[in-house]
Amino acid sequence: FGIVRTMYKNQYHDQMPRIGAPFDTILLEDLEIAPDYKFYIFMDTFYVTERQRAVIEKKVKRNGNTALWLFGAGYVTDKGLSDAAMKELTGIDIAAYDGGGKMRMTLCDAEHPITRGVMPGIQFETADETGPLFYSRDKDARILGMTNVVPCTNSEGVFKSGSETMPGFVVKEMDNWHSVWCAVPNIPPALLRNMAKEAGVHIYSDGDDVVYANRFIVSVTARYGGERTIKLPKPCMVVDAFTGEVVSEKTGSFNADLKQYETKIWRLEY
Repeated sequence: FGIVRTMYKNQYHDQMPRIGAPFDTILLEDLEIAPDYKFYIFMDTFYVTERQRAVIEKKVKRNGNTALWLFGAGYVTDKGLSDAAMKELTGIDIAAYDGGGKMRMTLCDAEHPITRGVMPGIQFETADETGPLFYSRDKDARILGMTNVVPCTNSEGVFKSGSETMPGFVVKEMDNWHSVWCAVPNIPPALLRNMAKEAGVHIYSDGDDVVYANRFIVSVTARYGGERTIKLPKPCMVVDAFTGEVVSEKTGSFNADLKQYETKIWRLEY
């Protein structure tokens, strides 16, 4: 899958590598010439030109693809700040409101494939205060999580209470594609992994490990110690790249026992 990126350090460096699948990072201006993917993550696309919007319409919104939008995607335009521009880009009715603070997301729907298997009520939040803030007012979107604002002062110095709770994590079925929007740009790997699975992305490891893979190798760095089941896109011979030991003559998956923070690399031979 591909990440269209320009910011968001925590999301990109801490969460993305632990999805369990390799990913490409793409500048928005290069999206037109990038390969086709099943799952696109638009990390901080606040400003999207008309040409870039046209590319997204043609390249992303088709073939059952999934697009994940974070925070104020499409909010900045040449004519000013626009709620309508966010809806045009994401297909979801998103609104900005005057406020600032740290945003905390609480999952409220454990039945959807994106949240299934993730602990109900799990929370995640931003590390820093920010503003303006955004919420979904789309009656046709399914609410997966609610956003609560941690008290702080806004840009005008006006104190905002933390009582506002609004839809901040939603999914909407579009014509031939799926749109997901999250107001808190620090989504845990388990949720990202579920989105990728639903989009048809092959997941090598479910263990929140750092995974790098291509046609010829798989590399896993363990977040915690224990046995893993590594799933391959198709059966092949698996060889330990460090020792030369044949792990399996032909397999679609194999088990590996890893110590915490240990890295193992396997060659894939077809």
